[in-house]
Amino acid sequence: MQLTTNLTSDQVDKLVPGPATDLLVAKHLFRLAAYSPHAQPDVPGYIRKTGKRGFVALPRYSVDGVAGLEVLQLLLDKNIDVHIDSSGRTVRLTFLDRGKGGVDGVAAAWEGTLADLPLALCQAALKLPYL
Repeated sequence: MQLTTNLTSDQVDKLVPGPATDLLVAKHLFRLAAYSPHAQPDVPGYIRKTGKRGFVALPRYSVDGVAGLEVLQLLLDKNIDVHIDSSGRTVRLTFLDRGKGGVDGVAAAWEGTLADLPLALCQAALKLPYL
């Protein structure tokens, strides 16, 4: 399956937490005109055009749990059903896709530890081509 990011599903699975993933999330999920400045390529951000103008560093979507919640909220706002099941130290997420004709299916699924949750949310959201 080819995604709007021009990455395959396997390439999205191989993303690692860090500035490059955060930049990808900002551009493709939040539709921000984000970039990595030449002076500090490890601190991607965007130019705020309203209010207090200037460069704003991006949240660390792939690392920070609070920023990961922004990705989760985006999924919920787009009517993606996210089922969270935690038993012991494992977290399971299932992203359901409301298909045409009333047929529902699993769009993405993930299982892992809580520390890996922000990256997993980013990867799952990037796999949903209509966001």
